[in-house]
Amino acid sequence: MKVSEKIINIYEEKIGPAYKSKPRISQVQMSLDIADFLYNKKAKSKIMFVEAPVGTGKTLGALIPAILYSSNFHKRITYVTGTKNLQRQVFYEELKMLKNINIISPSSETVLAMGKDNYACIDNLHNNRDNFQTAQRFNILKKILGESDTGFRIEINNRLDKDNQDLLSDVEWELIRIKDRQKTCEIYNCPGHRYRDTFNNEPYITVTNQNQMIQSLINMTEEKKGIVSVTSGIVIIDEAQLFDNSFLGVVENSLNIAELKRLSVKHEYTRKFNESLKSIEEEFSKLRKKRYGLNTRYPLTSTIFQALHQIQQCFQASENIEFLRVMHKNPYAKYEDLIFNILNTKQSISWMTVTKGNKITFIPKNFYEKLKEWIKKLSVYNKIIFLSGTLTNTDDPFKEIENEWGIKDFIYKKYKSPFSPKHQVYLTLPEKGFNNLKNKRKHATEMVNKIIKPLCNSISGGILILSNSLELKDNLSKEMKSKFKNRLVLTQGQRSNSYLTKLFKRETDSILIGSGSFKTGFSIPGEALQAVVLSSLPFPVPDDPYIKLKVETFAKRYDKSESKIYLQLMLKDLEQSMGRLIRSIDDYGVIVVTDSRLYSKSYGKGVRDWLTRKNYKIWNDFSSLSHFTKTAPQKIQKNKLKSYNEYSRSKLNISQALLEINVSNNKNIKKEIIKHVVSATKDYEILKNKVLKWQKEYNKVHPDSKISLTGINKVKNINDVIKVVGDGAYKAYADPELILKTALGDSYKANSYTPSYTLMSKRAGKVKTTYIK
Repeated sequence: MKVSEKIINIYEEKIGPAYKSKPRISQVQMSLDIADFLYNKKAKSKIMFVEAPVGTGKTLGALIPAILYSSNFHKRITYVTGTKNLQRQVFYEELKMLKNINIISPSSETVLAMGKDNYACIDNLHNNRDNFQTAQRFNILKKILGESDTGFRIEINNRLDKDNQDLLSDVEWELIRIKDRQKTCEIYNCPGHRYRDTFNNEPYITVTNQNQMIQSLINMTEEKKGIVSVTSGIVIIDEAQLFDNSFLGVVENSLNIAELKRLSVKHEYTRKFNESLKSIEEEFSKLRKKRYGLNTRYPLTSTIFQALHQIQQCFQASENIEFLRVMHKNPYAKYEDLIFNILNTKQSISWMTVTKGNKITFIPKNFYEKLKEWIKKLSVYNKIIFLSGTLTNTDDPFKEIENEWGIKDFIYKKYKSPFSPKHQVYLTLPEKGFNNLKNKRKHATEMVNKIIKPLCNSISGGILILSNSLELKDNLSKEMKSKFKNRLVLTQGQRSNSYLTKLFKRETDSILIGSGSFKTGFSIPGEALQAVVLSSLPFPVPDDPYIKLKVETFAKRYDKSESKIYLQLMLKDLEQSMGRLIRSIDDYGVIVVTDSRLYSKSYGKGVRDWLTRKNYKIWNDFSSLSHFTKTAPQKIQKNKLKSYNEYSRSKLNISQALLEINVSNNKNIKKEIIKHVVSATKDYEILKNKVLKWQKEYNKVHPDSKISLTGINKVKNINDVIKVVGDGAYKAYADPELILKTALGDSYKANSYTPSYTLMSKRAGKVKTTYIK
């Protein structure tokens, strides 16, 4: 059967019936395009960007062709998300459904790879048995953990809920969760540690997060143990709009001020050292006196730079060079390196953070070049598919991706949303009353009186309020709890985000006040979410050193003004936030942006025009809301019928290359390629000498990443030559396809090289040549 026909049949015979509807044409088209990318051996790029708005069904749209391809070529799949909410959704909903309809074999191993603090340790439970409120509670948890498969918090809570027991409180979870630096406990049946040990056992599908994936590849390049496999073959990175922030969280480095205080220097420099530390602590104390904004990245002051320079001098003066040389130890080396990088403002940018102790954090100024290098390195081992609903917002998406991701060779596809903002959204942009956004108390009062109260009188469903300010969030919470007795008011920070989400979904008339973490990965269809209120236009913080670097980098690449880049970043964030409301074709509701700068500032008209091009109709108040809520269901039904009737095989665009690929004959195709390669050059000795000459020239030009051709003198045919050169490139973290084509020329046919399992599972430089007998 043809690959294209197989995919279409899956949608028509399995996915459609599972959802009791016709297939979505955008979703089927997306799967066909991704299959074309995966199966097409002639394609130069191993990276694909997919922009699929809410309602496309991008998770299944990517998984179905990936599963089909993996079964044909024995690849594994790593599905990477930016948020915990989506990670859990993919694992507990999408993968479960695919198993139920036999797209994935029930016996295939799938794992949910989250951070350590999401899993329970039975050793910690026993060590804290006296800290539980009652012995009975301890025994209940002991029994559940003993029977748990994963030790995952949601699994334990589901069991407690089933047994009519109280769910785990945050205090209880703190007693039993695996700690950050905790080693594997020796209790054999510890569910958390036992389950986490499976992450690197190469399961069929791993659902992980962006931070773990990034750290795992960094670990591999440093010859350390990774958290999850980075050589699965297919990597799907969802919520791609969050990827640079995830990369930032992994690669940033910090100087901990508390650790500096524990150091000692020579007696004659003690006073100078302590004075410098005191001046640094005073700068942090000024920040901590601020009640809000503590999560922000603050620029370093001249006082801190001066103090760090003095500390550096104290270290240098305190070192006994001869002693350190003999002992091979330098107690200051780590801190000297950190301070050097912070003071080296030409190569790095730094900021102050106070969320988890006083720290000075820095990243290299070529951060976005490092990001590009990481992606290219991952593409050596895998085909990568980036997914997002908000990848681009300019008229030239290819140029936009090239500028913001630094990648030139890629495939890009964009799909039409099945939703109709004009019919499903009542977009309100108040022209007056929300110009002065600095007075948070006044802003909160006006939001409650002019927006939230009228909304509560007009709609019966849930309301999500997204605030760009923690101070405003707290003021809203205080204002509303005293005035909204008939509705449950939830505020981010009261409980875990997952618990708040579950409660908000259950109490369909509740109000949730949140911030950035609810802008993505938060999907509540139906009546439980009927209105989204944005406190202001989500412009990036201009004083944030990282944001400054981002804007400067993009401004140079685009050759645009920095103000235009700030606006461009804001529009992406705005679209992401507004996308929380409509999650299904039956949804309708209200979006309000309480920011009158949309009319008073020069950029306001441009933003309103942008929204109009997105097919939104704009109102200034709620005068037409009752009419909208009455007529919306009928208009949606017409659009729904049109959308459902849209599906037809004849409307699908299937590439000629995909039409020619037969699922059952893939192994034969592979044999034909190898056969052709073997006959391409009979005189492999000539080719071997050509390769050795090429290697000599290559290593001269690349002294820091030389390619070693281990086993070249034992080759007996063209296949051996390909294997030696390919493995040499693979071990040097170069692109094997590019190296083979360059070194062998026409004697090499594309995609004839595959790294051996031994090579993929070992670290570079430690691989034995197992392919030559």
